[in-house]
Amino acid sequence: MPPRDRDVADEGLSPPPESQAGLGFERIQSWIVRSIVAISLFAMLYLGISLWIGWARIEEAILRFHHTGTALTAFALIFGGVLLRAIRWQLYADYLDWGVPGAANFTAFMAGFSLTITPGKAGEVVKSALLRTRYSVPVAQSAGAIIVERLTDLAAVLVLAAGGIAVFSGMMAYAAAAGVVVVALALLGQPRLYEPTLRWLQRLRKFKAPLGRLTRLLGTTRTLLRPRPFAVGLGLALMAWGAEAFALKVMAEALLPPLVLTPWMAASVFGLATLAGALAMLPGGIGGFEAVLVLLLVKLGATAPDAAVVALVFRLCTLWLISVIGLIFMALWVTIFVTDPLPLPTASNR
Repeated sequence: MPPRDRDVADEGLSPPPESQAGLGFERIQSWIVRSIVAISLFAMLYLGISLWIGWARIEEAILRFHHTGTALTAFALIFGGVLLRAIRWQLYADYLDWGVPGAANFTAFMAGFSLTITPGKAGEVVKSALLRTRYSVPVAQSAGAIIVERLTDLAAVLVLAAGGIAVFSGMMAYAAAAGVVVVALALLGQPRLYEPTLRWLQRLRKFKAPLGRLTRLLGTTRTLLRPRPFAVGLGLALMAWGAEAFALKVMAEALLPPLVLTPWMAASVFGLATLAGALAMLPGGIGGFEAVLVLLLVKLGATAPDAAVVALVFRLCTLWLISVIGLIFMALWVTIFVTDPLPLPTASNR
């Protein structure tokens, strides 16, 4: 039995009736609307920041960024980081034997960015739902891959932030909290710690179905937390987030000519700001990332308005631009892959 069919059978799922074929397209339309609304609402926040800084200063900074020739370098680093994360997702799919064509897997991965700034981290589950509806990839497997993605991302950002913990006061708490999360997630790769309890609870009929799905999800994380896939995933995460940190260095030095950041310091600033954004638990880390980035740049000698310009332009080139690109890939998915869609997983299958 092919891997995809075997997994569907394992989850007790069956192909949908043809009367439900349009469900996938309708749900995708709702996702696109939510993404556009979220982008518009948070754009108002950035508009307020822009008014505080002053349009003239922002325009001058953007022109300087463009004319110094560093814009292309920064964009290449940012998109290079995204591509490295996409490669990691494909490697996880190969480890788990999903049997999804590479183009479809890449499109689903990129489409997930369309909902990065929506409440509830909806972007995390978009790629899971798309692959489930079209290629019957079990939700437990894709969700497990997403958990390991976040684990390797957080571990990589902790490595980048490590140097700044010793330089910037008040940042130890963020690093400690992130470290606790990394350790907790890493324990998912140690089945002897939780499998006896799960087996006992599954004897109770009330918990049998949800714990069965949880067991499959933990099985996926255990597979991807083995030494080889974990080391490869962590290495790709370090390169991906390191590229984005270097893009911050290029951008900050172009926008603030007196400021010079060593690669080590740029990695520390980026890592600490990213940790703050992640622990703030807001969509896309909005608010926490910007506040800590401005604070750290001010500590390095920039004025608050100038540091705010760097934060604004950097986020426009990362969070906002990538969200728009995610919308484009969502539209591509609708155009290319939603030809005979399967239904989205019901609550009972999640």
